[in-house]
Amino acid sequence: MDNATLKYNFGRRILLILFILSNYYSFGQSLEIRNTSGTAIDTINVCGNVSFDLVSSIAGTTSDPLLWSASLESGIGSLSINSTSATQPTFTPNTTSLGFFKVTLTQGTGSSVTAYVAVGIPPTIPSTIPSQICENNGPLLLGTTTSTQSYSTSSGVLSLQGASAYLNPNGLTNGTSITITLTETYTLLNSTYNFDCSSSTAVTVNKPSDPSISV
Repeated sequence: MDNATLKYNFGRRILLILFILSNYYSFGQSLEIRNTSGTAIDTINVCGNVSFDLVSSIAGTTSDPLLWSASLESGIGSLSINSTSATQPTFTPNTTSLGFFKVTLTQGTGSSVTAYVAVGIPPTIPSTIPSQICENNGPLLLGTTTSTQSYSTSSGVLSLQGASAYLNPNGLTNGTSITITLTETYTLLNSTYNFDCSSSTAVTVNKPSDPSISV
C-alpha cells in the first residue's frame, strides 16, 4: 500500500471519528435544565427578587429553536425572562411574599422539560435592635417569634419568654460582635417542601471599664 493510500485511509478515519463525536455531542445529550455549574435541577430556591441564570443542556438551532417559558404555580408574583430563545437566559422574580414558579424548556417541536423555582422574601430585622449593647444591662429584646420565624445568635445567650426572643450578652468581652439572624421558613402550598430565607444584623458588646480607686 503506497503512502497516498495510507494518507487517504487515515483521513477517512479522522473524518469518521469527528462525525461520531459530532453526533454524540449533538444528539447524545438529553434536554435538561441546569444551573450555571452544569448540574441538572428539579427545584431551586431563591431568596429575594434577585436575578439568576438557567442553562439548557442543548443549544438551539434554526430548525429546532429553544423556547423558555415561566408560569406561576402557587403564591403571588411573576418570573420574567430576558430571552426566551437563549441557551442561558436570565430570570428575574417579582414577589412580595412567596412565589412558586414552573419553568418549561422546549426544543423545536420535540422534547420538553420542566424545573421549579421557589422564591421567598427574607424577613425584616426589627429596627429596634441597636448597633451596640451593654454587657451588664441585662437581656435585650430582639423581637417576637412566630410559627415560621425564629432567631439565632453567634454568641451570647438566646432565650425565649413566650413568643419573645431575648439576647443576654453577660460575660462577653468588650468589642465582641454578635451576629443576630432572623430566619423565615417557607412551606409550599399543599406540599411538604420547605426552605429558609434569612436576614442578619450585628451588634457590638460595650463593656464599661472597671472603676479605679485612688487613696
